Amino acid sequence: MNTITIKNITGTILFTHTCEDNTVKLTVEQAVRVGVNLWGANLRGVNLEGGNLRDANLMVADLRWANLRGANLEGGNLRDANLEGAKLRGADLEGVDLIDANLWDTIGDQTYIKNIDTPTYKVCYTSDRLQIGCKNYSFEEWLKFSDEEIEAMDREALSFWEENKAYIFDEIEANPAKPTNRGGVICSVK
Repeated sequence: MNTITIKNITGTILFTHTCEDNTVKLTVEQAVRVGVNLWGANLRGVNLEGGNLRDANLMVADLRWANLRGANLEGGNLRDANLEGAKLRGADLEGVDLIDANLWDTIGDQTYIKNIDTPTYKVCYTSDRLQIGCKNYSFEEWLKFSDEEIEAMDREALSFWEENKAYIFDEIEANPAKPTNRGGVICSVK
């Protein structure tokens, strides 16, 4: 028998599961299956590929560098979750609450979270938000920024913006991200 404990980001135990050949993935799936609130769960770097996390409450969870490829996250709550560097290709994000999630360096599912390759900064967008490097704003906010505001973001930001602004917005227009439609709210990221 193998016992695995899921703790939150402050070290509080959220769930413990024991079974033969147990894995963190099996433990997380069992926690979701029995309705455990995984608010703030520390799942940094965990392999949850193909996991059934439907309707999981992973609000404020640390999912940095987690492998969520092909995971079923449908209807889940990832509000304020840290998805930095997470791999989401093939994940089901229908109805997922992504409000204020950190998507820096995330590999999106290419339906709800899309990526644009550029040589300087990682670029990721949803149906209404654009994250360039660690800066995340609505499309409208990005378009309203003055050169001085862009320049204050990073020493290379203004030259990058001047060279890539049209390309980025052309890409977003040609390949829009689908809204997750969580409770009628279009997803966003901070």
